[in-house]
Amino acid sequence: MHDTQDKLWWCEKGVELETRFVNDVAPRLGIPAVINPEKAHNPYAPDLLVDGHIADLKYQGKPYFKALEQGGVDSQYAVSFNGKDYERYGLKYPEIEIFFWVHWEETSRVIGGKPYSVNFMRGVWRTPFRALAALCDKAQSHAYRNRIGDKAGNAKDSYVVDLRDMECVIMSNRVYNGRGK
Repeated sequence: MHDTQDKLWWCEKGVELETRFVNDVAPRLGIPAVINPEKAHNPYAPDLLVDGHIADLKYQGKPYFKALEQGGVDSQYAVSFNGKDYERYGLKYPEIEIFFWVHWEETSRVIGGKPYSVNFMRGVWRTPFRALAALCDKAQSHAYRNRIGDKAGNAKDSYVVDLRDMECVIMSNRVYNGRGK
């Protein structure tokens, strides 16, 4: 996995994922999504327009294996939403809709000598920001130890929230030939 502190690389990866979502995933699900034209001159603008309304895409490929211990959420369904976005959306985009595109690329890991696992899962969930904000207000915040003193603009913390509290657009737990397809 690429260095999680390399913000520029992750921003570029985000553009790639947004394009893939708009071109491949959204049409299959009947979601009328396009890349937000404002992104052409503002890389921090919300990612999408869905049916003419602003939306943002959050891709999660790695489970938060310690979510139950550190955030009280079953790791199978735990996703993170960073505090920086929580503040920015609340001030600038309170009507935004958030899409979580999940594809667990890794299903087990040993951390500190303790094994953790989730079942393979992929899917898309959606929620209005106001509903997500309410979840964050009740959620535990998780501080990133590696970002203390960060100067690259990375979020310092995230909220651990449960996908089951959002609208599930589609979910699959099928694995093909030992790999998600």
